[in-house]
Amino acid sequence: MSSTTQFATCPASIQTIAGLALGAARLDERGEDRLLVDPEIGLFGVFDGVGGHVDGAAAAELAASTVAAQVRENLPYCRNRHQAHDVLRAALYAADAAIEQYNAAKSSAARSSAAKGTSRTRFGASGATTATVALLWSGSSSLGGARIALLAHCGDTRAQLLHAGTFETITLDHAALNDPDPEVAKQRQARLDEVTAADQLSDPMDRAAFAHRHMLSNALTGTGDLEVRSYVVPLAAGDRLMLDSDGLHDNLTGTELANLLRSATPQQAADLLAAAAHERSLRSHDETARAKPDDISVLVVEPQALTRSSGLLGDSASSATWLSPGRTARLPLDPDSRYLICAADLRLVVVSGRGGWYAVQGEIPTDGRLDVAGCWPLQPGLPVVFGREAPGNFRYPPSPRVSRRHVALTVLEAGSALSVEDLHSTNGTEVLAG
Repeated sequence: MSSTTQFATCPASIQTIAGLALGAARLDERGEDRLLVDPEIGLFGVFDGVGGHVDGAAAAELAASTVAAQVRENLPYCRNRHQAHDVLRAALYAADAAIEQYNAAKSSAARSSAAKGTSRTRFGASGATTATVALLWSGSSSLGGARIALLAHCGDTRAQLLHAGTFETITLDHAALNDPDPEVAKQRQARLDEVTAADQLSDPMDRAAFAHRHMLSNALTGTGDLEVRSYVVPLAAGDRLMLDSDGLHDNLTGTELANLLRSATPQQAADLLAAAAHERSLRSHDETARAKPDDISVLVVEPQALTRSSGLLGDSASSATWLSPGRTARLPLDPDSRYLICAADLRLVVVSGRGGWYAVQGEIPTDGRLDVAGCWPLQPGLPVVFGREAPGNFRYPPSPRVSRRHVALTVLEAGSALSVEDLHSTNGTEVLAG
């Protein structure tokens, strides 16, 4: 799957690294939304272009691809979540700079065409986009299933959370009529999210803000005048983090969003949310003031439980999950076993398939194929060595933090056990079962 996913509807399910379930849907009305889906590094985003179809779509696409490239390049060098958050914020500023270059090139081309009498494009036509991006951070020795969502946000795309049955909008829109006090603005946003008509609001400022929800005070415009809001959200197994464009949450109330987000699977939730927002968008304003024809995009990310492996076979790995350099773990295998082997920024999932065992880097192919780059068969008794330079056909090249020969995986005893040997690496290796 490419980093900037251009689907109008999503596959029935997206298989990703162990411990993460995804759902996504995108319905195009104007074609200006873009989704960023990079589960191998835990990076997700929703971008809603503004400025007309061509410019808005180009700005959203450019922002999504720039953020994906910036984070993937710099994340391996982050030692803690603060550095990772800085990288995420910096990626939005890099996207803004890329949009500046796009707008400048288009303006120059328009002037040149106009001088030759071949174009009616007005000078200064430009694209811009909103952006909400999330990076899942766990660190190399976090508890199984424990993750933190690092958020960077600009505009009126949103991040919303369902935790222990409670629904909360995390981000605060950059709305033109926001109160300067963030707490007051957040309370107003919550009131606006629950009404279907302006006359349900008693405060005149609330009614004005509801009528002008489309007016923004900030976005990625390419002018350098950018305000990026940051949030840190702890995630527990079973939580659902939702990223969406305003085509979703402008059409549906907060209560409706919460109820649909509770659907059986993340993909079902995404499909039902998009369908409900689309149905609402087709209704007239006489029926509901929330009706708004627009692009509708939604990503639902659900961390699943990863438990530290316990009761491992062999004295050298008894109850161990963190392998210091030179240590070996011996893991039991059965058809339902799944292990996540973490070595610096190298992530390998060991799964059964095609009558044998495979080590898969990052995403498990949705079509079930295991004969593609990033998938290695584990033959009984034959160790496969992973590191910066071996076996050499990595789907994503590991960073310098991965040792040249980092870890060896060997299927033992006709497929009944797996040996995980840290090859005296610099950073050690972690094993999670899920």
